[in-house]
Amino acid sequence: MVVSGYDKLLPVDDIKSLLSEHFSSCGEITNVYIPTRVRSESTRNKYAFIDITGEDAEEKALRLKGSDVGGHNVVVKVMPPSSECCKATPELYVESAELMERERITPRENVVMVSGFDTSFPEYRVKDPLTKYFSACGELRVVCVHRDDNGLLYKTATDHIEGLRDVVGEKAWALNGSDMGGWKAKVERFVEPEEINFNTVYR
Repeated sequence: MVVSGYDKLLPVDDIKSLLSEHFSSCGEITNVYIPTRVRSESTRNKYAFIDITGEDAEEKALRLKGSDVGGHNVVVKVMPPSSECCKATPELYVESAELMERERITPRENVVMVSGFDTSFPEYRVKDPLTKYFSACGELRVVCVHRDDNGLLYKTATDHIEGLRDVVGEKAWALNGSDMGGWKAKVERFVEPEEINFNTVYR
């Protein structure tokens, strides 16, 4: 089991004792391991890996999600299994968590895909309101509206917005259903630039 959310500023031995006592009702605690060699201080002592044996030990441990440990509500997850390409280890889990955290707090380009407009519209009927309203989501780099060989707009336009992914996403989804001057925006997807495929996005 992977546990986080406790007071990571406590000494490692104190954390282990608290968690061993807290999860003892789930089964026999055979090991509590907290990786201390990490790249980022934000994840130091943040994750504890607990081995528990006994009948329904995993289910019992998951039921303790959100329970109080020393004044903090803990998060309880199942350790991901190994795959064909790598073995699941606590160190790999922490490394992945660090990478996700860096991505979360680093501004990047995000792509919001929007539909809901009439494909016979002139481009400005789509581009102008998308520029006006979605610029509030972050630094709007470009709004892409394309036409097909028949002169009609593709059904989906894209807003390319620089900013923190969580912030941009929250603000973009909040605009779903908003009036864009005669048509309502339908936020289809929120992706990274490399996830865009022209044939599936615009057609």
